[in-house]
Amino acid sequence: MRDALLELVPDSPVHTTMRGLLLDPTTDLVGDERGACVIDRARGLGAVIGAPSAATLASAAGAIEWVSRRPWPSLSGAWERARVAVPRSIEGSIEGSVEAVSLGAAHDDVHPLTAADLSRVESELVPELDRTLSRGALARARTKDGEIVSVAYVVTATEAFADLGVDTRAAHRRRGHARAVTASLVAAVIASGRTPVMGALDSNRASIALADSLGFVLAGSLWVAP
Repeated sequence: MRDALLELVPDSPVHTTMRGLLLDPTTDLVGDERGACVIDRARGLGAVIGAPSAATLASAAGAIEWVSRRPWPSLSGAWERARVAVPRSIEGSIEGSVEAVSLGAAHDDVHPLTAADLSRVESELVPELDRTLSRGALARARTKDGEIVSVAYVVTATEAFADLGVDTRAAHRRRGHARAVTASLVAAVIASGRTPVMGALDSNRASIALADSLGFVLAGSLWVAP
């Protein structure tokens, strides 16, 4: 089933989470002839592919953040649209160059995240970041006064795209930390040969503003059930 689904799910910005989860052989699949759910239960992340039956959706239910191309009331009662953005396009194609992104100056206090840094990260982020590092995904951190105040990391990746996650300590927000650390990660992702993808719920104006400030433009939309 996994190979058949990979034939159906394109390598595109709006499908990055779905295809990225499919490419991970450790994820679970629940499906039928109409569609499937692919689930990373360790991370609490899942994606709906195609149009699976209500029975299939019910069998996949759990403490999962779902991503889908359409809301599924039988899976969750709370869906919100999310904006998917990529570096600005040139003549309709994604421009995979640093020049397409408004990165600004590099910051000396932004560095690659390592396992040794996890003791200085907010505790609720440690499991996710530990998994990120264990699979060799790119991650960046910003340090202030010995404390890691913001992190950016690759959540899922496909052959051509990398979906980014960003988190900043509440007491340090609105000070440019998220932009600095994300700009560094964006440059690293582009240098690795992939195009960065940034997703943000319509209600998350701060995340949308961050993507806009880096020169990202709308590529499509998804539905998310937090």
